Amino acid sequence: MPTPIEAINGRTTRFEFETTAEAYRFEAWFNKQHPGKFPDGRIDMIFGDLKSGRFWAPLSLLDGPENRGLVDQNSGRNADQRVYDDLRRGTRRWTMDTFTKPELDAVVDIAINLALKPEYINAPGHERGHSILLSHMVDKPGSLFADEVTPEGRRRLVNGAFWEELGYAVGAASWRLNDILVNHGSELDPSLAADGIRHLYQRNRNLTTYDTEKVDMDMDKLPADTLDAYLGFIKKVAKEKDEEGEKAVSDEIVDQLLLPYILAVTEPDDENPYYLRFGPKYNFDTDEKTIPTDGYEQKLQDPIIQDSLARSGRNRRILGDRLADNVLSDPDIHTASSFKIIEAIGGEAGDKVLMEVLTKAGEYTSKRDIISIINGLGSPLTDRAIELTMLLHASPQKGNEE
Repeated sequence: MPTPIEAINGRTTRFEFETTAEAYRFEAWFNKQHPGKFPDGRIDMIFGDLKSGRFWAPLSLLDGPENRGLVDQNSGRNADQRVYDDLRRGTRRWTMDTFTKPELDAVVDIAINLALKPEYINAPGHERGHSILLSHMVDKPGSLFADEVTPEGRRRLVNGAFWEELGYAVGAASWRLNDILVNHGSELDPSLAADGIRHLYQRNRNLTTYDTEKVDMDMDKLPADTLDAYLGFIKKVAKEKDEEGEKAVSDEIVDQLLLPYILAVTEPDDENPYYLRFGPKYNFDTDEKTIPTDGYEQKLQDPIIQDSLARSGRNRRILGDRLADNVLSDPDIHTASSFKIIEAIGGEAGDKVLMEVLTKAGEYTSKRDIISIINGLGSPLTDRAIELTMLLHASPQKGNEE
């Protein structure tokens, strides 16, 4: 079994940097070799971070900042790459003037081991060891560490980073997931999925929320191409077999992985909530309607999505709750689009999602109001929705009667 160092760079070293205690020992050795030589405090910052397990800060102090991907692109902060390049050039000059090659290798080895074998999980960096190493050692242009990573090390970093970030993908944190899918989608290996899910995804999924169902894995802002790449990989994961010919990843986990995709492709449009993000758009200025060739209907009718919604009561319930919340927040805007989503799902699964929507709505709205909203739609589901509403309200429920 290779150590973390060997797993990434194939190198063995006379130091065994597997705990923060080893950072203390190497600092003492380094300072003995260079007494009083570096008074600017940067060396103390590097070793101070390593001693506290903060492996990510020394990577920046030695090699300059990483790109911050989608967040920077959306905010405009990545518009001038010269800012990054100037910082990196200056930082790398200092590093090469300060450390010999063996000394720098030793510091990087400490960081690698602390990243891949964290002693404790108490900061976001400890939850993203593979991802941070990938960003600094592989993705950062001109990295001093680029030659450190073997092909097998790169494979482990890419796949480890994907499962770490997937488990951590909440809100703006999803930019790292986007970058991995865009830059390394072809390198994702379904044969590593079972281990990645068990050791990294599930760990981070449990760490980043108190909600045991983890419905807030956020892919809503990911570009369409990224979502397509994600679904393509999950399809491969669903087909992967273990050594005994059984499914390497259970249907239950596959459904869990598909849920954020299902929620993302059924989201209202940011600019005009009357429309769905992946639905037709109408331009009132030109009186033209644009119909996407790969819209929400096609995405929801993909066989793997159909299978998931047919078998997973959890996915139907969570999608139904989301659609019901939209309807309850503004019936005039969201009811028609919610029903169009259910029509696109179709079949028994669509019928069950409709039941979930009506059940949730019935907790807050009277039968009369629900039927009034449904009658105004002119939807093919109108009759079925009224029938289900009558069934749901057959037994009086306090607070929801006419």
